[in-house]
Amino acid sequence: MEIFYYSGTGFTLTTMKTFTALVKEDVRIRPIVQLMKQGERSSAAETVGLFLPMHAFGLPRAFREFLKRFSFPRASYIFALVTRGGAPTKIHREIDRLLRRKGCRLAAFQYVTNPNTFDIIFPLKMEQAVIDARNRAEEDLQAFAAQVCRREAGINRGYRNRFHENVTFPLMKWMSRATGYFNLQKDFYADGNCTGCGQCEQVCLSGKIHLEDGHPRWNKAVSCQYCLACLHLCPVQAIQVRNSKTAERKRIHHPDVDWRAIAAQK
Repeated sequence: MEIFYYSGTGFTLTTMKTFTALVKEDVRIRPIVQLMKQGERSSAAETVGLFLPMHAFGLPRAFREFLKRFSFPRASYIFALVTRGGAPTKIHREIDRLLRRKGCRLAAFQYVTNPNTFDIIFPLKMEQAVIDARNRAEEDLQAFAAQVCRREAGINRGYRNRFHENVTFPLMKWMSRATGYFNLQKDFYADGNCTGCGQCEQVCLSGKIHLEDGHPRWNKAVSCQYCLACLHLCPVQAIQVRNSKTAERKRIHHPDVDWRAIAAQK
């Protein structure tokens, strides 16, 4: 089994590690950021897992590009697990559509609901269904691991909201992609609390941040992946977003994952 993953704040990474412990199989873990840099283009695995967070109600741009370039010619069973803040979407169809272009298909799918890391910029009202889903996260993961061990097909979408799935979130996804998250990448900056430690540069999965005279700079020529690793993992909470209240809000990342684990994906 090979698992391909992408994680900015550690929730997907931790979920993946818990999953691999549950399946009790030999698993090769592959970070997609590293694979894209190395130019690798295919996998010989017969069982393939995809672990990723939801970004703006759809696939992260990095994972879309990965699935467009990568192929799984020997895979007979492909499964995907998506961590989300709570939005009910049809992201499994987007994954399946990209796989079908390569002659594969998505056999099994599961959501695991975690804290919404984008709440720090765009706060959303949390419905009771989202709270319930977060409370079921461990149970959902155990059930999905058992399903994968049996190589059983099945799309587990969790709670549903047909209006949001078919109208609200598809529209918001289109707007986010069309505008580059409303050109959010131009609004990141480091405030006066910055110590110049360079941790933001290390965890930046797009390679957009670099230190200049001991201060982080965002390269305009590089597109942001919006993983928010720089924002949530800064040790002094110096990374801010203009025209938002990030300076007043707590950072969110998985407590069992430090910045080195995120940076190791590169």
